[in-house]
Amino acid sequence: MVATNLMTQTDAAAEKAEWMRWADYHRTLFGWHSDNDGRMVGTWIGFFMRYGFTPEEMLAATDGVARLEVPPFNHEKHLHALEEQAFIYRRQKIKRASYDIADDRGTCTDCLNSGLISVPWLADVIDGVWISNRTAGVWCKCADGRPYAGVKDNRDRPLMGSTEYFTRNPRWRMQVAARKETAIEKALLVEDITIQLQNDAQPKTVLDNIVARMSVRFGLLPGDEPKKLDNANVAWSEGCITKDWKLGDAV
Repeated sequence: MVATNLMTQTDAAAEKAEWMRWADYHRTLFGWHSDNDGRMVGTWIGFFMRYGFTPEEMLAATDGVARLEVPPFNHEKHLHALEEQAFIYRRQKIKRASYDIADDRGTCTDCLNSGLISVPWLADVIDGVWISNRTAGVWCKCADGRPYAGVKDNRDRPLMGSTEYFTRNPRWRMQVAARKETAIEKALLVEDITIQLQNDAQPKTVLDNIVARMSVRFGLLPGDEPKKLDNANVAWSEGCITKDWKLGDAV
């Protein structure tokens, strides 16, 4: 009897530690560091325990709320979103068990086994061209995406399925790939401009000015011929100042 009581106390302490780990994780993720926030999340633990939720489900629910397009920061709406995401995770586990999915089933090429696919915002796709950077989430047709069927977004509308979306925007993969290529080109362009500006900022020597003027004069480079050098500022690369410099000596 004593051993049973000790085991019960140990299990209760372990469960309490798991709940506190979820509370700390949730507060840290959403930046809730005040004492009032701590007390509020503490009351949520009692609420979720009474309704049979587990710390594992709540950790998944916290991640689910964080993945929402616009996570709710109003406490009442936040609590509702947590409950909704916990139910989603529970349904997902039940359906996975019913489908008897093996761990070695491979990786979905569309959602990478997350169940959701980030796609171009449908209203911003005009004549097959994605004209903005806005994205939306659709549930994948694979086993990981089925639990999201019927889940509603922040505007209380059911999430669109990938089959419907692919039918309405069949070129979405090309649009996403083109946007990635554009982002890479922009990054390279910014890098080139930065390097060029750094090079332009370097001080010019007398020889550099002479070469530039000769290149323009003989048509090797486009542009206006550089202005003639100021006698007082002429400096050779060796650091010597030429006192008897004449304007006529400049090429």
